[in-house]
Amino acid sequence: MKKRTSKLFHGLMALLLVVSVFLPALKVSNVVKAEELPASSYTMKTVSKINNNKLVDGAKYGEGKFYLQPTYSFPNDVTLKDGDYMVYHVPNEFKIEKDSTTELKAPDGQTTIAELTTSKADNTATVKVTNAAYFANLSENKEITALFTVVWADSVKLNTPYQINIPGDQVYTLTRIVPDDDPTGFTKWGVQDSDDPNYVN
Repeated sequence: MKKRTSKLFHGLMALLLVVSVFLPALKVSNVVKAEELPASSYTMKTVSKINNNKLVDGAKYGEGKFYLQPTYSFPNDVTLKDGDYMVYHVPNEFKIEKDSTTELKAPDGQTTIAELTTSKADNTATVKVTNAAYFANLSENKEITALFTVVWADSVKLNTPYQINIPGDQVYTLTRIVPDDDPTGFTKWGVQDSDDPNYVN
């Protein structure tokens, strides 16, 4: 009787061991994992500016800050998960100056829906979903807009035109210059229009 009880006890222990090993694995497999979203799952458009002026193809710019504002738009039937993310690769001609993390808000300006992380080492800006419930309640207009700044990369030579492909925008031909002294301060950011000195390209 004791041997039978002992065998039964060992059998139950073995069963519990198997369950304890495989049950967590089964639970994990049922959890929808966050991931980097493929470019095919969204559209992305970028507004590119310098000192609040839209970039002009063929223009020459000094040492100002360039503002890149990508907006990610998702199909109405998409399901966004907390942790899903998109990586914006900054063109080699520009560089991110410092690492930073910023909360991104919904159009109401109050609800936090995502997080922007800039990486100086990788020269990237990553947008990560942090409020899946917000998007789950939207039937349309599922969008995330980010904004960050970049400057000329150290490798960009002066007075040399560069073809710069800004993701989500277009290919610009831009030239880095050292502006002439200008008491108005305009040329710190760009090049004055020859016909209208109040306009900065």
